[in-house]
Amino acid sequence: MDVNQDRIQALVDNPAETLNIELKNWIDPATAEGQSKIVRAALALRNRDGGELVIGFDDKTRLPDTNNVPEDVRKTFHPDVIQGLISKYASEIFEVAIGYGERKNQLYPVIIVPPGVKTVVAAKADLRISGKSAVKLGAVYFRSLHANGTVSTSEARPGEWQEIMEICLNNREADFAGFFRRQLAGTTPDELKELVSSFFEPRPSKDAPCELAQRLLDEGYQRLLLNIEDRKKEGEFSDEFLVRYGSWSSGVVICGDVPSPVADQSFLHLIAASNPRYTGWPAWLDSRHFTETSDHPRNQQGGWETLIVTLGRNVLVDDVEFTRIDPRGKFYLWRVLQDDLGERVRGLPPLELFDPSLTVVRVVEVMAVGLAFARAMGCHLETTTLAFAFRWTRLRGRTISSWAEPARINIGSFVANDDEAMSCVEVPLETSPSALTPFVIEATRELLAKFNGFAMVPNVVEQLVERLLARRL
Repeated sequence: MDVNQDRIQALVDNPAETLNIELKNWIDPATAEGQSKIVRAALALRNRDGGELVIGFDDKTRLPDTNNVPEDVRKTFHPDVIQGLISKYASEIFEVAIGYGERKNQLYPVIIVPPGVKTVVAAKADLRISGKSAVKLGAVYFRSLHANGTVSTSEARPGEWQEIMEICLNNREADFAGFFRRQLAGTTPDELKELVSSFFEPRPSKDAPCELAQRLLDEGYQRLLLNIEDRKKEGEFSDEFLVRYGSWSSGVVICGDVPSPVADQSFLHLIAASNPRYTGWPAWLDSRHFTETSDHPRNQQGGWETLIVTLGRNVLVDDVEFTRIDPRGKFYLWRVLQDDLGERVRGLPPLELFDPSLTVVRVVEVMAVGLAFARAMGCHLETTTLAFAFRWTRLRGRTISSWAEPARINIGSFVANDDEAMSCVEVPLETSPSALTPFVIEATRELLAKFNGFAMVPNVVEQLVERLLARRL
């Protein structure tokens, strides 16, 4: 299994406890207690469809644990040691990998549990400590989200079995989807539409969801401008990034019965814990533990708003973004284009390039995270739809370039003549993240066509979707 070192380092630099990420203080895999914690966490993450166990951090404070640090981290958490534990206790053996991140000259191990579970994984042996089962034969462990937004690893409870089975079925559905894509290769969209309509009654046209999402793009941008003005009043602050760089934004609206909680700390915990964190700097990043208090979310206008500007700081990531999460089922995200933030590190001038792979990855991430939020909020799967609106700005004169991953696309000269692009798609909540490829293609088709008719091959989009969901970007 490949280890994405950038992601490993991001987890160590920015640790967080979520459904797919578990933090543990330093433990010893040579002891029964340490083994039980690793086994329970690995089985729970596997049943949650993959994630990471980050060791050496307090799960409450997110700060490094300074007690019981191993003399040799790589030897203590050697892949053979950890894989041996999994093989001994997992009913369905799966491969794990180990990555090592560094922070202030200290290595921290990250145990990577892959996605793709298709059969529930249970413990196939007992592990007893002082006569009690720390790992129980036949137990199914699962990462659970509680009402107050906290997460924990425990035996699956009756109400969680439906979610576990849904995860397994979704991964099987991905196999079916791949089969049908191969069989329908070469079928035009009109032909496919005619084929589908022969089996199903057409749904009535719905314009309202996309209208709401597109309106949120404008409302969210106005909130961004107001937050910028507030920061100016609070002290020295430059909004030069608004004119110096291009941007992309997304407005996500949950359409259906939304169990609207209050925008309190519990709601903030719920959203942060349910974020799958597919990338090292995920959509709707939880910044509550950031050193700069100006980066922390603020409760404003019935929602949580966050403005992060790291330009000019001595930090690893150059970023400018604004987010708003609203318990009424509305989520807004605005970011400066990553293509324009590579000047300091890669020498890339702003406003010249546009990497389509980066765009596809971000669109997939927004959709997958939005679905995770709606599910965590308790929205009904069969009757809920999410509208995803996107906007890209300052495109004119840019050239398509695969600068982030030069080997990915062999492209010629494709230059944008229009300055802005917008799109909107509606995705049923019951959609599996692995089935998002056609929605992503629809959301990015007109944008990419702005570049003299450029289009990405569907297979390439599908590969990017798969890599993101497997956290291999």
